[in-house]
Amino acid sequence: MKHAVLLLEGKETASEDTVAKHREYLAGLRGKGLLEASGPFRNTVGGLLIYNVEEFDKAYEIISNDPIVTSGCRTFELYTWANN
Repeated sequence: MKHAVLLLEGKETASEDTVAKHREYLAGLRGKGLLEASGPFRNTVGGLLIYNVEEFDKAYEIISNDPIVTSGCRTFELYTWANN
């Protein structure tokens, strides 16, 4: 099962350090096979993540621990995605 995360603008400005930690976190997820796709939006602040995990709760745990979220730089919406 796949889960899609919309990363949306948060209350804090994303510093270079926070973005670097976020990218490192994503690389770790990718290495474990938990992250299928990721990327920023080009026409607005935020981005899209696609997780390759079965349980919604696991996807929620993953995004809740992402440094870009814990820093307050991004909020998120999480959806279960039925890709065809």
